[in-house]
Amino acid sequence: MSDILKDTPIYEVMVKEAYEAAFKQGRAEGRKQALQVLQLYMQISALDVIVEKFPDIAGEAWKRLREVKDMVTLRHIIVKVAVAQSKEEVLQVLPERDGKKED
Repeated sequence: MSDILKDTPIYEVMVKEAYEAAFKQGRAEGRKQALQVLQLYMQISALDVIVEKFPDIAGEAWKRLREVKDMVTLRHIIVKVAVAQSKEEVLQVLPERDGKKED
């Protein structure tokens, strides 16, 4: 019975559509994972610069950086941190955590 169904054009169309849908879903999931890896890489890159320049604020900086999800914002933070002359400048460019402002 199943062999009869497999030999029909409608079965071939259904299999093709199912394959294409699964392929698209797989690509979307792969893209999402790649963006998450890139986001983490950019967060760590910003932290690397901070650790190099102002190691005493690394812990607080990492807590704040983990909250940043937007790639454009992360790029902006990396640039600002790279040219910062003080740890206060770095803390100003990082988002505040839980509405708390650092002194």
